[in-house]
Amino acid sequence: MEFDSFAAELRCPTCQTIASGDMLALMQTRIQADPSGRLLYVGDRVDVAPGGPANNGYLAVRPAQAHTAMHLLEVWTCGRCASGPNWAEVVIERGLIQSITAVPLSRATLDQINYITDELVFYFDEITGVPLYQFNQQAPPERRSTLQPNWLDLLYNSL
Repeated sequence: MEFDSFAAELRCPTCQTIASGDMLALMQTRIQADPSGRLLYVGDRVDVAPGGPANNGYLAVRPAQAHTAMHLLEVWTCGRCASGPNWAEVVIERGLIQSITAVPLSRATLDQINYITDELVFYFDEITGVPLYQFNQQAPPERRSTLQPNWLDLLYNSL
C-alpha cells in the first residue's frame, strides 16, 4: 500500500537537534485519497480519503466536526539520535496543513487531538502495560483481533 509522509523541522526532545535538511522528521500517513509517496509540508493541500481518518490509519479520539480544524497525533523518530517515539501534532483546516508541531504524549495533548496514528500499536503496551488489541482464538479469523474497548482511557490514565 502506498503512503505519503508529513515532513517537518521538529526539535528532538532527547538530543535537542532540529530535524532539518535530509534529516527532516517524517511521519507516514494514509490520510490522502490517492497517496503517491509525496512529502507533505505545512501549506500543502490534503485530500482526505473517503471515510475520513478513522478508516485510513488513525484511531478516533474525538472525531472532528465538519468545517473545523482536524488535529492528528503522529509518531516520529529522530534522525540524529534515533530516539523515539516522539510525537507531533498535525493540524489540517480547510484542506490545508496549517501546522506540524512537536508535542509530548500527554493528557493535555490527548485533550486537543481528534485522531492518533494507528502506529500507536507499537508503543501502547509499553505505555499502558496491556496490548492495544485483544486476541480471541475462538473467534472467526476476521474478528480474532479487536481494539481494546477502553483503549483511550487506558492510555489517558497511563500518562
